[in-house]
Amino acid sequence: MFYLADAAIISAVAVALVIWSWQTSDARRTPLENTVLGLGLSLGVLGTFPLLARGTNAIPFGFLLLFLAALIFFFRSRHQSIFKTQAQSFKRGVLRLRGVELILSLYLSFICALTFFLTLAPPNANDYDSLVYHLAAPARYLMDGRITELAYDHHSYFPFLTEMLFALGLQWSGPVLAKLFHWLMLPLCCLSLIAIGSRHFSRRAGLLAACLFASIPVVQIEATTAYVDLSLSAFVLLAFLCFANWLRSRENFWLATSGVMCGFALGTKYTGALFFGWLLLWAVASVLLDKKRTASVSDRPAFLPAFKPIFSFALFALLLGGGWYLRNYFWVGNPVFPFAYEVFGGRGWN
Repeated sequence: MFYLADAAIISAVAVALVIWSWQTSDARRTPLENTVLGLGLSLGVLGTFPLLARGTNAIPFGFLLLFLAALIFFFRSRHQSIFKTQAQSFKRGVLRLRGVELILSLYLSFICALTFFLTLAPPNANDYDSLVYHLAAPARYLMDGRITELAYDHHSYFPFLTEMLFALGLQWSGPVLAKLFHWLMLPLCCLSLIAIGSRHFSRRAGLLAACLFASIPVVQIEATTAYVDLSLSAFVLLAFLCFANWLRSRENFWLATSGVMCGFALGTKYTGALFFGWLLLWAVASVLLDKKRTASVSDRPAFLPAFKPIFSFALFALLLGGGWYLRNYFWVGNPVFPFAYEVFGGRGWN
């Protein structure tokens, strides 16, 4: 019963972020896309903000700023109508669920509810990484009042965007609330898969993909722990959603937003760099193929502007995710410490 307060807090946070997503939505996007993009952007910004502010006290401050902005938008008539439209569209989509789609939706709800319930317990001996550094390092940051170098633990040099969300949970309540911030990534992953399927295939395809993902045992286990892999999956799926939308529409907004999500993936785990590099190569190849069909590569005035959206994509990703790598460079001279030691070197590691 003690941890019901944590359940209430994370539920309030989720509702607040959904309200924020709908109030700042765009009519050109579906309600589901507005929801997942708003959630992803909000959580990514909240996890990146402490690094920029150089203090863990900035975490709740950043969340309060976001909440105040949501209230301001709510009391403006134009955004009230946008919020009402989004809410009604979302309601109609839910009410239209029938047959197989309804069964798949109920199954997803059951998995999310079950893992939510299992998360309402303190970390135990099986949560090794959580106790060693995912929660231990943010707890130390809170004690110091800022992000400090913990030379005794090489894990603390990893990108720590999600750990900053854990710091918010630790500061507000304790380790259970911190774990619930990672659980929140499970429904975000599922909704992102549904959004990808609905936009490019069908809603049933999206629901099937989400059910398959949620049925993976390691996904269910990690949803109940303070790890970062579901967080990485969520940002990667959101980046791919935006990138796939750009491939179809060629709207610069989608490619820039994909870069933002890649930045959050870079800030979550080193392997996010692999996905960013893959999408960057795909974008360059796509533009080259388009130009080959329409104009000569030697036509510089017509050719170079086509790469401007790609520059924006890369710039957003590196600005939002590169801070963690610069931190390592200034601390130990190796941006991906303790890896690639043969290339970059690095103090205290061989």
